Amino acid sequence: MGVVISILKILGIILLVILAVLILALLVVLFVPVRYRAKGEVPAEGNPHGIVRVTWLLHLASFRLEYDSGKYENSFHWDFRILGIPFRLKQRAAVPKKKTETAEEEAETAVKEKTEGKEKPEGKANPEGKEKPAVPVQTLEGRAAGFRTKAAG
Repeated sequence: MGVVISILKILGIILLVILAVLILALLVVLFVPVRYRAKGEVPAEGNPHGIVRVTWLLHLASFRLEYDSGKYENSFHWDFRILGIPFRLKQRAAVPKKKTETAEEEAETAVKEKTEGKEKPEGKANPEGKEKPAVPVQTLEGRAAGFRTKAAG
């Protein structure tokens, strides 16, 4: 009989600890405030820009939304993190669109090149025969070995 009471006592303590943890989690969700910050500007010339940041529980969870019509492909960039771990890859910066030539303009430039004797050499990547210098790659200190950047120059 004493063994059964000891087992029930241990199970009761375990259930009380689980219940206390659940109540504590509920209180944290209910009473820890959500902090937010919004900032934006509309310059006289240029694109409007704005940032909204929302954090909760000492940045345990954070959300950032940025609007810039000239900086990102679809004008918006958002980032959601829990414990600093991003849950969506950052979007790429907008690639400037190149002006495409019409067929008539291409034909005119080809005729001009032929008449001036400046035809482009075909079949050769580099007409001088020189190799292009390699771009040095540096590893950033303090980061994982997978993070690399190209040095300028």
